[in-house]
Amino acid sequence: MQHRTIALVAGAIVASTANADVIAFQDFEGASTDTWAFTTNPEFYGVDGTRIWDILSENGQITGAYEGDNFLGGRNTGSAEYVVSFDDLDISNYENVSITFAFNAFGFETGDYIDYTLNGLRERAFTGLPTGTDSTDDWESLTINLTSVDAIDFGFITRVVGSGDRFGIDTILVSGDLVPAPGSNALMALGLGVVARRRRA
Repeated sequence: MQHRTIALVAGAIVASTANADVIAFQDFEGASTDTWAFTTNPEFYGVDGTRIWDILSENGQITGAYEGDNFLGGRNTGSAEYVVSFDDLDISNYENVSITFAFNAFGFETGDYIDYTLNGLRERAFTGLPTGTDSTDDWESLTINLTSVDAIDFGFITRVVGSGDRFGIDTILVSGDLVPAPGSNALMALGLGVVARRRRA
């Protein structure tokens, strides 16, 4: 299992790390913790011959989810691009924000890919080889660190052509540090000062 980290600073690439609170999360389990709503184009249709586009518990050689029981997956979806769009997020009250997601690909050939989109930018998470096929080593995860960004417009664009070509996406997490409200630090300091004076009295 591999993990990669990149960063976006108002459109530029930098490096940073953060341990923070959950802002939004989607694990495709239908649980109350799956707070980041999304839409797909086309809508999920389950199994259609050799094609699959749905929330899955397994997808051929992808035998399980990254976490939990389910993941978003597709197989042989054809030449059209399939899109996953998450609701826009206001992160203006947070700092050290990051987006992490996991993906799994099997049998990718030239023209097959998993892309992610972020605030108008489109980047490739995984693609097939010019000749032959390529696959991930089980699930891989990628973290995008954000700086000087007040909102998130995020999604995925996928394309897989071929009955043996398949992918999974799972465990999308947005986390960050909540910025204290103006004056809250001063009020906290004042409160601590009052406590200190009372203790000295």
